[in-house]
Amino acid sequence: HVRLELDLYHAGLMKEDIVEVWEKFGHLVTHIQIADVPGRHEPGTGALPVVPFLEAVARSRYAHHVGLEYHPQGSTADSLRWIPEAFRPRGMSH
Repeated sequence: HVRLELDLYHAGLMKEDIVEVWEKFGHLVTHIQIADVPGRHEPGTGALPVVPFLEAVARSRYAHHVGLEYHPQGSTADSLRWIPEAFRPRGMSH
């Protein structure tokens, strides 16, 4: 009955492939925390492939919690602008 939290920031610090980690351990995860590496800012400000990660999560039909645990580089509202882009079907323009 034990489940895991996947913290993308710490996985990134450890140089883990976050998509590969999800594919291997996602079935045990009931909470995901998102922050980019380096800097612990919003996705798109660092090196983590957050969109491919979220695509893998969606394919798995994950139905648990996702938390945004980052320090916005600007305002909180501005830091949320990555979300619509992350969930836009690939190959479509704005």
